[in-house]
Amino acid sequence: MNPSELDYFQFTAKRFKCVNDFFAKKVSFSSPIRIALLDSTKPYIENRLKQSLLSNFENSYKFDINTPPTLNQETIHLGSYGMIKHHKFKCSLSYLCKSLFTLSARNLFIAIELMKLVIKFNLAKKKNRKSTILLGIPTEVEDISLIEFINKDVIHKSDYNIIQSGINRHSQYLVFDRFPLLKACELHLDFFMLLILLLRHLSYSLYSIAKIILNPSISLLHRDLPWVQLASFLNKKEFINEVIITNSLFLEQSLWTNSLINKNFSLSMLWYSVNIPPLYWHIIDGVKKSEAHPGYSFLNIDNSYSWFSEQDVFFKERFFKPFNSKVIGCFYFKSSTIFDFQKKDNDICVTLFDVTPINNRWCFDNNIPYLYYNENTMTKFVEDVLQIQKSFSITHPEKNVRIFLKHKREYTSIHDKKYIQFISNLISDQKITILPDNANLHQVVIQSDLTISIPFTSTAYISEKSGVPAIFYDPNNLLENQTYYSSKKLLFISNITDLHNTFFKMLS
Repeated sequence: MNPSELDYFQFTAKRFKCVNDFFAKKVSFSSPIRIALLDSTKPYIENRLKQSLLSNFENSYKFDINTPPTLNQETIHLGSYGMIKHHKFKCSLSYLCKSLFTLSARNLFIAIELMKLVIKFNLAKKKNRKSTILLGIPTEVEDISLIEFINKDVIHKSDYNIIQSGINRHSQYLVFDRFPLLKACELHLDFFMLLILLLRHLSYSLYSIAKIILNPSISLLHRDLPWVQLASFLNKKEFINEVIITNSLFLEQSLWTNSLINKNFSLSMLWYSVNIPPLYWHIIDGVKKSEAHPGYSFLNIDNSYSWFSEQDVFFKERFFKPFNSKVIGCFYFKSSTIFDFQKKDNDICVTLFDVTPINNRWCFDNNIPYLYYNENTMTKFVEDVLQIQKSFSITHPEKNVRIFLKHKREYTSIHDKKYIQFISNLISDQKITILPDNANLHQVVIQSDLTISIPFTSTAYISEKSGVPAIFYDPNNLLENQTYYSSKKLLFISNITDLHNTFFKMLS
C-alpha cells in the first residue's frame, strides 16, 4: 500500500467509525413515537427511523478531507434533507413537502387498486389459505431455484408464494407481482373484506398525513406508512405465514414487516451470499479491520437463513434483538442466462470472479470506508493470473489455457473507468473472455477447471461445493485469512509465487 493509499485508508476508517458511533449512540427522535397499528412498546419505530435516516445521511453529509472526521458539533446540516441539531433530527420544509406528496400519491394508488378489486365483485368466500412473501429476490432467477428454496425443511410451507418482481406472472407454485401485499389481498380477501379494507385504508391515509404534519420526523417513513393498513388487515386474518427478505434489503426493512401489533407471521432474512462481515486487515497503523455497516444494528428479524453457522456469530454481535439461526447450506439463486464455454479437449478453463471497483470520488462523497476492491487491487488480481497463464503456456504448449472473467454486477457510472478500460483492452487483445454478469453461476463453475475469486466472494465456496478447485487470491497481501473452513479444494493465497505454484500443481 503506497503512502497516499495509507493516508486514505486511515482517514476513511476513522470517518466510517465516527458515523457508526454517531448513529449507534447519539441520533435520537421525539420519544416515544406512537403510530396506530404499530408496536411502540419496543424501539422498532425508532430503529426504522434511524435506518431510513442513515441511508439518506450517507448521500447527504460530506466530509472535507482536510478536516478531521468528527461529528461532535451541535448542528450537522444535511442539505435539503434537514439537519441534526443537538443530536436530534430536524426535518426541512422541502423534505416534508416531498414526503407528504409521495405518501399521498402512494395512498391514492393503493386505494385505486383496492377499488378495482372491489369492482370485480367476487362474493364467493375464499378458502382459508396462507401466503409466504419474498422480497429482494433477483429478477433473473430461475423458477426452479426458488422452488428449491421454498421446499427446504426450515421454510414455512404456504399455499401461495408471492415474489416481489417487476414482471407479473404466475406458475404452479409461484406468484410474481410488483406489489406483493396487493396481490395477497386479491388472493385471500372476498368482496366484503376488500370493502372494509378500502375504507380503513382511506381513514389511515388521512391519519398518517396528519401524523407527519404534527411530527415531521415521521416523514422518514413516507415509503412505509401506505402499506401498514393492508399488512395489519392480512395479519389479523392470519393470511400471511412468513415474510422473507434478502440481505440486499438490509437498509430497507419496511415497518410492516416487523413492527405490527400482535404480529402473527415470522420475518426471516435470507443471506444468499457470505461476504457480509468486515474484512480483517494485517494491522496498518493500529487499524486491524474495516468497520461493519451501522445499518446492521437496526435489523429486527425472527429467523436467519445462512450458509454457515459461523456467519451468525457476526450477526448476533450486531443485530438489534436475538433471532433463530437456521443453516441452509450453500444456497444461491440460479440465473436463467446460460453461457456455453464451447470447451475443446485440450482446453483448460480458468474463471476469475472479481468485484468491479468503485471510483474513489464516489466512495469519498458517500462516506465509504477504505475500499479493498479498488482499481489497484483488482488490476493486479487479473494481471497476476494472466502472467501465470503466459508462463504455463510456455511450459505446457499442448494445453490451451483460457481465462474467463465474470463481474459481480454490470457496469454503472460509479465504477472506476480506468479499470473498465483495462478490461476492455484485454478483451480486444483476446486475452480474456468476459462472461455476462447475470450468467448462471452453477453452469459457469461446472465448466471451469479452476476458479479464482477475490476475497471473500461467495463464488469460491460454490466452486468447492461443486467439486471444482477454488482459490481466494489477495494479490497485495492485505488481508487475513477469513475463510469459514479449509479443504484441499479451497485455498487462500496472498502472493503471486504461491499462486504460480498452486496453478501449476492443479492444472499440470
